[in-house]
Formats: sequence, structure tokens, C-alpha cells
Amino acid sequence: MAVPTAVLPDISIRQLEYLVAIAESPTWSVAAASVGVSPSALSQGVAELERRLGIDLFEPVGRRRVLRASAAPVLDHARQVVALTRDVVTWADRLRSARSGAVRVGMIDVAAVVHHPEVVRAFRSERPDVQLVLSVAPSGALLDALRSGELDLAVCVEPPSPIAGIETEPLLAEPLSVMAPPGTRIGAPAGWGPWVLFPESSHTRQQVEAALRVLGAPVRIAASYTLTANVENLQLQGSANINLMVKAARRAGRALIKDFREVENLQVSTKGPGEFVT
Repeated sequence: MAVPTAVLPDISIRQLEYLVAIAESPTWSVAAASVGVSPSALSQGVAELERRLGIDLFEPVGRRRVLRASAAPVLDHARQVVALTRDVVTWADRLRSARSGAVRVGMIDVAAVVHHPEVVRAFRSERPDVQLVLSVAPSGALLDALRSGELDLAVCVEPPSPIAGIETEPLLAEPLSVMAPPGTRIGAPAGWGPWVLFPESSHTRQQVEAALRVLGAPVRIAASYTLTANVENLQLQGSANINLMVKAARRAGRALIKDFREVENLQVSTKGPGEFVT
């Protein structure tokens, strides 16, 4: 037959903190001030501790009450509990203020390489105890990972429609521009194209195609580039997306040369972004 387990007394951490303060202070008034209570509240707290333990922890010495020598095991226990409690409170505070733990961040390539590399470096410098796990992927994949709990934060292109359960905060707005070889007369939108665009699943591609349709421009795709997910291998200057698109254009070969006549030297249209994006 199992021996019943003794019911533990309801001892509070606050009572143990009072006991440690008394042992480490010259007077009860100083002890009370160190834990932010009045002397009477301190006295009541340790009296309740004695009642719940069922033993006297203090004895009178003249006009003072001092800890008994027999109370040493209780004092040792109190010190351990208070110290461990402070440790866990400090840990929780560091985690809550993002000074400890891990954070999983996903970014599209241009955000990681062009727009926010200094932010990433500053975060790692200012919070060396935080493990920053950075992933690079297209916007759709990042949002899927965010919804599944694989990421804590995603920096991506705004999705075509709001996603339930995900809060968004605008970080950057970029204009869309039409690009063509030097000397090309960029006429009416009906004569634009063919296009070198982002991958078909890209949110930016969806925005571009929607803007072209609004302007009445045909959406005929000559080439699209494949996004690489390795930030360290992206050796880009200027706009990461444009560089990758130019490389894709060069690979497209004759179809592009026939329509554009020159792929090597793309230029930005003199038309303003407002004439392209409504």
C-alpha cells in the first residue's frame, strides 16, 4: 500500500524573499525598504511563513528579533528559491524584449540583399544573445511558412488579398517602370512587350500583370528568372531583381533579340511611374 504524500505548506516566494531580506539587512526597516513594503507588512509576512511551516524562525534578543541558528536550513532554501526565481524572471524579460531566444525571419531576395542588410547586421550586433535564423524565398513561400508557424516574421511583397491571421505593416513602396533598349521609342501601352518578368507565382509578377492589363498592354512573356534562395551567393550591385532579370533576358536568346533588337543595354523609360501604375 502506497504511503500518502504529505501535503506541502502553501509557502510563497514573497515570504521567502522577506526572510532573505531580514537576514541580509542590519534592521527590519532596511529589510522592508529593500523589498518595497512597510515594516509591519514584512513582520506579518514572516509571521505567516512561521505559521505555515509550524516552527519559530526568530527569537528575541533584547529588543530585537533575530533569526534562530536552527533556521539556517530554511534560510538556505529561501536563498536558492529567490535566486532561481530571479534567474527565470531575468530570462523571461530578455525573451520578451527580444534580447534572448531565437527569431526566424524570412525575406525575399531584394529585401535581404538590397533594402535591409544593414538592419539585419545591426540586429545581430545589438542582440548577440538572440539567434537570428534568416531564410530567403519568394513571397508566397514565405507567407506559407509564416502561416504554418515555421517563421516568426516575413518581409515580402504584399499579397493580392489579405490573409486571415497575418498582420501586415508597410515598409517600402517602389515604383514600377518599363525598360527597353536605348533609342527605343516607348509608345502606347498596346505596343509594349514581350516581357521579362518575375516567376509566375511571384506576388510582384501578379501586380505587374494587373497594372499592364489596366493600361491595355499585352502580357506576353518572353522569359522569367528563377529565384535563388542562397543570400551569400547573390553577388549583386544596384537592384538585385533587375540584375537577375537581365540575366534571364540574355538567356532568352533569339526571341528577345528579334523583338527588342538589343538585350545588352536595357534602359528605364522616361515615362514616370504614375503613367504606368494606376
